[in-house]
Amino acid sequence: MQGTPIKRRLDLDRPAVRHATAAGLGLLALLLRLFHLDTQPLWFDEALTAHIAHAPDGLDFVHNTPPLYFEIVRHWGAWFGYGEAGLRCPSALAGALFVWATLHCAREVFGNRTALAAALLALLAPLHLYYSQEARAYALMLFEVMVAYWMVWRLARGSGSGTWLVLVLASTAALYTHYLSAIPLAIGFVVIALPRPDEGRRLGVAAIASAGGVACLALLPWLVWWSRNTAFDPSDMQWLELLWKQASVVGLLSTSIEMFLLGGQAGHAPITLKQMTWLPFPEPLRVVGLAAMAALLGHVVVSWRRASRPMRVATMQCLVLLLVPLFGLCIVSMVRPVYCAARYDLIAWPAFVLLMGRAIASATTVPNRWGRGAAWVVVAALASVIVAKDQRYFAAPPGPDLSGRVASFLTANVAVGETVVLCGPVGLPVLVRWYGDGFVWSDRKCRQPATGREFGCRLLPSSLETAPAAETRYLRAVADGSLVSDLAEMVRSGAPGFWLVLGDDMRAGSDAALERAGRALFSVLLDAGYTIAGGDPSLGIAHLVRKR
Repeated sequence: MQGTPIKRRLDLDRPAVRHATAAGLGLLALLLRLFHLDTQPLWFDEALTAHIAHAPDGLDFVHNTPPLYFEIVRHWGAWFGYGEAGLRCPSALAGALFVWATLHCAREVFGNRTALAAALLALLAPLHLYYSQEARAYALMLFEVMVAYWMVWRLARGSGSGTWLVLVLASTAALYTHYLSAIPLAIGFVVIALPRPDEGRRLGVAAIASAGGVACLALLPWLVWWSRNTAFDPSDMQWLELLWKQASVVGLLSTSIEMFLLGGQAGHAPITLKQMTWLPFPEPLRVVGLAAMAALLGHVVVSWRRASRPMRVATMQCLVLLLVPLFGLCIVSMVRPVYCAARYDLIAWPAFVLLMGRAIASATTVPNRWGRGAAWVVVAALASVIVAKDQRYFAAPPGPDLSGRVASFLTANVAVGETVVLCGPVGLPVLVRWYGDGFVWSDRKCRQPATGREFGCRLLPSSLETAPAAETRYLRAVADGSLVSDLAEMVRSGAPGFWLVLGDDMRAGSDAALERAGRALFSVLLDAGYTIAGGDPSLGIAHLVRKR
């Protein structure tokens, strides 16, 4: 009887009500994800997206990610521009669609209460808000994986050819969006298809397996092209090795689950997450949120025997879809590190949303009135913590826009014929800022067709010119001395002036090896007959001209 009032107000069994509710939550999610969309400046990874989408040969710079998302951004940017809002809008749309798909998938698996709980959690989850406002492929991948789960469950329960076709399209799109989506898809196909007990299981398994096979075959043409054209080197992912060495398996798993629920904050952001990296958040609120999650998930375990068999099977399936991909990443990382908390572990996030939705719905419908009241208190506490995190997320002031300031300074001061040398991670974001001013980077030069202006533009080390996002090449070049030799080769061009742009990591008081490398770069130019004529030390820019 407890569920009757809710059912009368919002009966998701009625198609019109269900579709209107899903569309309404999706629209609300979109509005929330468009809010302050352009407040934070682009950071390095988003600059890579802009570079791939904007450059005529952009797909040549697609290294460890397939092309679908970048092609979407390319066409979107052609209409709406490559500024912060234009680049991030496709992710905001994908994030809203994820909320829509979550309601439908959760209803298919667990019923109406879980559908509403899971969709509301997806709507407000801080980490999903973040990825819906980042110009990267993850929000799109999450939507595609959730749709694939929805279709697999439908096929396993006897749905027809239309469902099979949508599954093929969703799975193919997911594989073309991120290679790691293959892990949750493969696990989902097996885990969801096999438990069906009746004689129709064979047909369901065959349909699901054939859909997966078609999706894999569809990816082959891209893999062939990519293997022949990319400049990607597995060593370019060396930063993952550093993350793996600094963490334990237990620590990574616990960090992933915490980030899934609350997102990042100062002291609890394992990677760069724009404002979440420095976002202050009261520790008591964090503890309350984690305790509420533990209590809700604990209820699912305690009440396991009281649930119906279909509910137990579906809950176990979601638990497997959550944990097996995470443990799979750990196992693979023992050979080649790929685990990155709050990023690559997102392949397990759709299952987390479904499982938490199930936990909330189950806890708030227990027969005991006191237990039900306690559950609502826990849910209210969890909701309050999540909303508090969201409020601080949106209220965070803009981060520093060093690349924008560097690009503006250089645009105003570099003379025709001079050469700009951009060191390490500073290079790609500055190039992207110039794209917004109408410059085109090709043949080691920056040209502005509208004005005819042109000047030399080099990345240091020169290996970054074929893979601008491979920051580890910069660190290797510092270690083996090729950073200095590359600049010496560039100086042989005899340009009348050089603008040397150093990153923060080469400033005084930074890493000793990088600081020495910065001094060595100046020595190359000074020994070649150049003298310092100006610049802006606060931006790490030095202008050197040939002695007369």
